Amino acid sequence: MKLQSFLLFLFILISPWVLYAQIEDVPNFSVSGRKYTLPITIQANGYTRIDKPVEVQLNFSTLLSQAGINTSFSEKSLQLIEVSPSGEILNSQIPFQFDKAPEFEAGKKALRTLVFLMQGITAPNQSRYYKLYFDDKDHPENPVKSLVSIQNIDAYEGYAAYKINTPTAEYYYHISSGGFASIKDKEGKDWVSYHPNDEPESGFMGRYRGIPNIAPPLFHPGSPEPKKYSKIIVEGPIKISLMTETEDKQWRTKWDIYPDYATMTLLQKGQEPYWILYEGTPGGEFNVEDYWVRSNGTREVMKPYLLKSQWTGHLPSPKWVYFGDHQLDRVLYYIHHEDYPHEDVLWHSGDGGMTVFGFGRGPTQKNWQQLSNAPAHLTLGFSEKNDFTFVGERINSAFKSLKISVGEVTKAE
Repeated sequence: MKLQSFLLFLFILISPWVLYAQIEDVPNFSVSGRKYTLPITIQANGYTRIDKPVEVQLNFSTLLSQAGINTSFSEKSLQLIEVSPSGEILNSQIPFQFDKAPEFEAGKKALRTLVFLMQGITAPNQSRYYKLYFDDKDHPENPVKSLVSIQNIDAYEGYAAYKINTPTAEYYYHISSGGFASIKDKEGKDWVSYHPNDEPESGFMGRYRGIPNIAPPLFHPGSPEPKKYSKIIVEGPIKISLMTETEDKQWRTKWDIYPDYATMTLLQKGQEPYWILYEGTPGGEFNVEDYWVRSNGTREVMKPYLLKSQWTGHLPSPKWVYFGDHQLDRVLYYIHHEDYPHEDVLWHSGDGGMTVFGFGRGPTQKNWQQLSNAPAHLTLGFSEKNDFTFVGERINSAFKSLKISVGEVTKAE
C-alpha cells in the first residue's frame, strides 16, 4: 500500500508517563501494518452522555498472553478508531492518552489506562464500538490537540499554584494546600474568589473561600498548615491529574481534570470525620438573589438563609446540587457520588460575602464534620444553561458509571 502524503506530517509525542495521539484533518487514516487489534465496547448505561471521557484499564501482558501471543507491544504503535457494529470505520480521529501505571514494564507488567473521549452525544441505551490497534514495532504517531493544559504559577493569591486551562474553565490550585483558589468560567467570572485578606476584614470577603475545603486536614486554598505536598501525576491532552497528601500521610486526594468537569477522589483519610464544602461566589460575586437547586428539582433563592436561619437537613438522593446567579444562564454543579445518611447545610454571609454549602456538615460545631468514608468522590463543573433537565443530563453524564467491555486481542485483518 502506498504511503499517503499525510504521513509526512505525523509526529510522536510521548512523555515518561503518558502516550497520546489524535489524528487531525485526516478523514481516512490507515491502520495498515499494525498486527493486532483490541475491541472495546462502551455502553451509556441508561444516561445521555455528552463528550464523555472514558477510562479503560488494560494489562497488555495479560491480554497478549491470553491470545497466545508471545511478544511485547510497542508504545509507539497505538491507534484508536471508532467503528460501527459491523466494523466500518466511523471516526479515525479519536483523541486519546495512554497513562502508564507506576509499575509499568512493557514486557512483563504492561499496565495502562486508556483515556479517550466518546465524542458527541450518546443516547442512554446506545453502545459505541472502538478498536485499539497496536504492534510489536514502532509506527508513525500523530499530532494531538490538547484539550487541557497545566502550568506552574509562582504566586496566585499569595501562594504557588497550578493553573489548568480547559475549554470550559480555568482552575487555580494552591500547591501547598490542595485547594482551588479560583475556578473561572468562560467569561472570566470567578466562582470561588479566594483572597488572602487579613483581619479585621471579614474572612467571608476572601480568605474563607475555597474548594473543596475539606476539614480537618484543610484541603483549602492558603492554609499551608498542616503541611501538604502536591504533584502532577498525569499530564495529557484529555486528563490532568493532581495528587495532594498531608505530611503525616494520613490524608490524600487526587483531582482528575477533564475538558468539561473535574473529579476529586478522597483516597485516604485519618481517623476523624470530615466535610466537603463549597465556599464561594456564584457568578463571580455573591448576592442574596443567587440561588441553589437540589436533585429533586427544588429551587430556592439564598436570601433567607443567613447563619442564624441556615438551611439544614438531608439532601435527597442522588447527592447533588447546583448554584446560580439570577442574571446568568450558567450554573456550577457540585456532586457527591456516594450516598450517606448525614446532614448537610447551606447559608450565606450577605451581599459581597460568600455561599457556605457543606456535604456532611452539621448545623453546629458539636457535630460539624460528619462524613466518614474513603474513598469518596466529588465532581464539579459548569452547565451553560440553568434548565433543570439540561443540567441534570450533564450531571448524570459526568458522574454516572459507564459499562465497559474489553474483548480479546486478535490479529488485525
